[in-house]
Amino acid sequence: MILVTGGTGFLGSHLLLHLVRNKKTVVATFRKENRVKNVEKFFCSLDSNGKNIFKKILWRKCDITIIPDLQEVFNGITHVYHCAALISFSNKDIIKLNLVNKIGTQNIVNFSIKNKIKKIAYVSSIATLGNENKDNQIDENSIWENDDYHSPYAFSKHLAELEIWRAIEEGVPSVIINPGIILGKGIIPNPLHSLKKYIEKNIIFYPSGVAHLVLINDVVNGLFKLMESDIVNENFILVSENWSYKDLFFLINSKKYKKNIMIKLNPFFAHLTLFIEFVLSIFFFRKRILNFKLIKSISNSKIINGNKIKKKIDFKYSNLQKIIIEDL
Repeated sequence: MILVTGGTGFLGSHLLLHLVRNKKTVVATFRKENRVKNVEKFFCSLDSNGKNIFKKILWRKCDITIIPDLQEVFNGITHVYHCAALISFSNKDIIKLNLVNKIGTQNIVNFSIKNKIKKIAYVSSIATLGNENKDNQIDENSIWENDDYHSPYAFSKHLAELEIWRAIEEGVPSVIINPGIILGKGIIPNPLHSLKKYIEKNIIFYPSGVAHLVLINDVVNGLFKLMESDIVNENFILVSENWSYKDLFFLINSKKYKKNIMIKLNPFFAHLTLFIEFVLSIFFFRKRILNFKLIKSISNSKIINGNKIKKKIDFKYSNLQKIIIEDL
């Protein structure tokens, strides 16, 4: 039996649909009832048999940071897809990030060791990749450095990865994927929906850096094939293409909204915006989103190479531009 954490999220819901379609018996965790109903609606929007597919999932209420919740969930489990995570780039969420991403993964690993789980497939992030690179390209061999470049989110996911490597040392075979920005339709919030919402409501300011993109179906397919394969104790980047933010924003704008004004947000203006946001947060109690590390990240022009997985398993990336246009 397979356990999927984070089953009510954007990636988790797509993975659940794929697993049930492939005749797998699945247990999925959730924290809020309304999120489970959203998954059912999502299944029905994609498949005429969606309601029956949904009924085949065994739902278990569980907070992965609470140990008693996990004790019952792991009964009868042989494989684990660990997708649950908190994504935030706000410095105010450091404690929450470490609780969910690091401690939550630590708990999953401890129960996997205790229950002799056959394999873990962990969804990490390209945020954990090192900046050391060859020919301006980052790959699985790029070494993580504990420097000020990384966001609190990146640190929390890096610590979570270390927990997965601990599982490996303790005898639990595992694979790690590091997906880029995952695009596609599905449970909200998701990156494509957020991008469309931003471009629809604003004059378009686009970052000066490069976006590392991959489609949701490619992530699910790659994750599933790695779990089903004999490959263990490796990590795989899932990035199909590297686009400038300008090209990405232009594509969405030209196909959907056709606004005339697009303005490059270079690092100087981004830092000016950061200062204005800081002032607003003081006087109007607005939550700050921008920070120096986020600005540095979205201004980065380095290329991430996601080709390793194609050499290890029968896998190829879909046509990114074609699918994005279809999903707008």
